[in-house]
Order: sequence, then structure tokens, then C-alpha cells
Amino acid sequence: VRHITEQNMLKIFVVSKTRETHQLLLITQYHKLHSPPLIIRVPESVKLGEIVRANVMFSNPLLSSLSHMVFTIQAQGLCTRKEIPYRRLVLPGRQATVEIPLKTSQRGKYQIICNMYCDQLNDIIGTASVIVV
Repeated sequence: VRHITEQNMLKIFVVSKTRETHQLLLITQYHKLHSPPLIIRVPESVKLGEIVRANVMFSNPLLSSLSHMVFTIQAQGLCTRKEIPYRRLVLPGRQATVEIPLKTSQRGKYQIICNMYCDQLNDIIGTASVIVV
């Protein structure tokens, strides 16, 4: 299996047989896997007309390298949807970081949503908020 299901659920079956009575025991359990964090760092507030630099960071939790990584960022009111390819392999335990400039044009509170996917992982999502004053 190359990817976990979209619900990130594993179904585990355990079958056991007792020595004395030869009875069979079957146990089924579901385990929800949690996605590793995608961290977005932005200042809490910025002035109108300034460029906000969103730093997006992801640490590779796997024992293998990550390849063909792409960050997709959406921030309604700050930028249109952008795809930023990360062109290097991310070794196990290492971090991938991208800096994304966002232009402020109106006052208000904005939600920044970033999604990361690569050949080995899908739908890793992070969010952050920024206030334009």
C-alpha cells in the first residue's frame, strides 16, 4: 500500500487460539492515524500594503525520503491559489521550508490554508491567521 486511505484509518485483526481449550479469539480494532503537522508561521498582524512572508515548514516523519513535494497555499484576500514545487528530496527527519510572499490589500482577519503532498504522503494541511491593520 503506497498511501493510507482518505480517512487515515487502519483496521487491525488479531486471531488467537488458546492452548488448553483450543478456542479461537478474534478481535477487530480500528485506529485513526494522525497526519504530521504542517507549520505555517506568519506575524500576528501586519500593516495594510505590506508584504506578509508566510514560512511553511514540514518535517519528514518517515524512514524514507520524500520526493516530488508540492505546497499549495490559499489565502482569500491575500493571494490566489499558488502551487510551489519543492525540488529537493527531503531526507528522513529533515525539514522542508518554503517562504511565500502574500500582498495585503484590505484590512481584516485572513485565514491562510496550506496543503502539502508528495509521492509518499497526501493531504497534509496546516492553517494560520493574520490580521491586516
